[in-house]
Formats: sequence, structure tokens, C-alpha cells
Amino acid sequence: MHTALLVIATLMLFMMPNTSEQTDVKSLAISPDSRFVVSARSDTLTVWDIESCSLLSVFGTHQGIVNSVSYSPDGQHVVTGSDDQTAIIWNVTTGEKVHTLHHADVVTVVNYSPNGLLIVTGSRNGILTIWNASTGEEFAHLVLDGRIWSAEFSPDGQRILIANGHYALMLDVATETILYRVSNPHAASLEYATFHPNGQLFATTGYQSALAFVWDSQSGELRIEMSRRLGDFYHLAYSPDGELISGIERSVPINLDVQYNWVIRDTRTDERAFSAFDFDSVNVSEFSPDNRYFVINSGEEISVYDTSSWKIICSLRSN
Repeated sequence: MHTALLVIATLMLFMMPNTSEQTDVKSLAISPDSRFVVSARSDTLTVWDIESCSLLSVFGTHQGIVNSVSYSPDGQHVVTGSDDQTAIIWNVTTGEKVHTLHHADVVTVVNYSPNGLLIVTGSRNGILTIWNASTGEEFAHLVLDGRIWSAEFSPDGQRILIANGHYALMLDVATETILYRVSNPHAASLEYATFHPNGQLFATTGYQSALAFVWDSQSGELRIEMSRRLGDFYHLAYSPDGELISGIERSVPINLDVQYNWVIRDTRTDERAFSAFDFDSVNVSEFSPDNRYFVINSGEEISVYDTSSWKIICSLRSN
């Protein structure tokens, strides 16, 4: 009898709508001059001024949850990817649409190239597309196996690093060919991959991994296996100087209440530089381009930390 009740309760839990999915900040981006943060929450975008800790504007008319947002290198535009199967380029000052990029499935990730000429988008159906950022026209596309979780250009713009849940793949932009692929040792999944700022290394991890790995970006050879964590480890972000790397831990204690922690480690020593624990939900974190700020969400709230003191200097919440 108790077993039956447990099964029914479990089924009801999975059938219930995830309200936090609708209200949590799913993605954020910091402007190239480190003055502004744009956050994606539900189907809208919010632009914040970091110095004054104030809301500047709210815009966006996606018909689904916004999963990813990226600033153009000149700071004039942002591109968003949504559940509504579109990516939209916006004028970040006026909030007006510039181009709509149509897809055949949910858009999971978007990113600008370093020179701002191209945009890469990834979809749930495994299609990676490169677009002309000025015209909104398709430049190239590639069909991969599995959902595309992350995709970003190398610092020189010549390659794209992709994570599809199984592998990290290195794509040569000019020839549109996969140079190599790697998988996380000891791990069943690989959802996150990001370049080191020098472009010579990249880091990977996944939802089912308690480890992060650092690879040589030219050869694809494993360089470093970072220290074991408390639980699943995901969403990696390097500081602009490459000396720090942040990651989000997801642990499930005995009471089964999922807890989120975020940890910043020194890439030279693999020692913890700073950490915070017991958040209800954390989706994304990012260092500012000038390395002064570290920005992270907890549910609907965004916290801005001063990287010299690791104290919160600003808390942003749209409601």
C-alpha cells in the first residue's frame, strides 16, 4: 500500500507544471562595457544598470520562454533564443526587433561571434545554424545527434565549440567541418563546454558529472581533471583573465530537496576562491568583461558581486 502511494505521488510530482520554469531567470548577458546586464525571464528581457542598481527597460515579445541571450560586441544589439522556435535580434536601446531567425524546433542557445558579424544558434533537434548578424540570413547549418546545449565561438572567431549532451565538438567555421569530438571521462553526459579566454584551452562538464575537465583546443587532448565536487556540476564560466572558473553544483541530500551551490576555483591551483551554498535554483553565472563583477541568478533574483571583495553590491529583481 505504501509503495502504491509513493508511485502515485511521484507520478503527480512529474505531472505538475514547473512554475519556477516560467519565472526563473534562464539566461543573462553583460554588456561589453560592463555597465549593463540583460536578463531573460519567461518571454521577456530586462535591462539593468549595474552602477545604479536600477531597471532601465523591459521588452520582448517571444511566444515562449527565452532560453538564451547574447550581447553583440558593439553593445548595440542582443540576440535571444526561445521555446517559440525563433531567435530574435533586438535593438537593446529601443527594444525593437531587427531580425527574426526562424527554426524548426526550440532554440536552446545563441551567441555572437567576437567580431559581431555572425551569430550561432543551436536547437533541441540538434541543428546548429550560423547566421549573418547584419542581414539575418542563414550562412551555414550542421545537423548533429542530440540536443545542442551550448555553442560558442572561439576568441579568434575561427571555430565553434559545441556540447550536445554526449560530446564536445570543435567546428571549423570556414570549412564547416568537425575537427574532433571529446567525451567526459567517467561521465554519462556532457552539456556544457566553454573556451578559456586565451583560446588554447576549453572546459567541459555535464549534469551527471561531479567533475570538470580542461582540454587542449588544438588537439582535443585532456589536460586537467578538476577536483571532485559535492554533486552534479554544470554551467562553467571563465573570468576574462582566465585565472578563475565558476561552476554550479546541484546536490540532492537525504531529504531529496535539491540544493544549488556555486563555486569559483582558481584555475592555477584548483583551490576554491569563493563559494556560496543552499540556493533553491541557480541557472546561470557570468563574469563581466572588465573582471569587476560576477553576476549570478537565484530563481527570479540576480546578484552582482564585487570580485575584489566577493560582497554583493547589487540585487536585481524585476517584480
